[in-house]
Amino acid sequence: MMTRLTDRDGALAALQRHDIEDWLPNDLLIKLDRCLMRHGVEGRTPFVDRKMSAYGFALPVTAKIGNGDGKRLVKSWLAERMPGCRPFARKRGFTVPVGSWIAGKHRFLDRWWHPSPASPR
Repeated sequence: MMTRLTDRDGALAALQRHDIEDWLPNDLLIKLDRCLMRHGVEGRTPFVDRKMSAYGFALPVTAKIGNGDGKRLVKSWLAERMPGCRPFARKRGFTVPVGSWIAGKHRFLDRWWHPSPASPR
């Protein structure tokens, strides 16, 4: 499909080869396409470009993974060009502030929990 990798390229290259030859075309890209088509959205996959992939495969492992941190080159590029962005920050899950809702700090929810008698049902 893209740049051919050999066994001498190491474990990371073997995993990349699996992703490129099997997981992406037979799983992830199909799911992405179906989801986007379902909602009428055209998707972009810039890192699947042949030239971009060839460049990525040619990089040394240290440029791809540093201190156990994946996407190192992309994150470094982003940090340089977007002040205030924290691409190296630890991942955080999306949390819903249920506690503050219950405590009444978000009055906008009152209309759902306590509708006005005049509101249509």
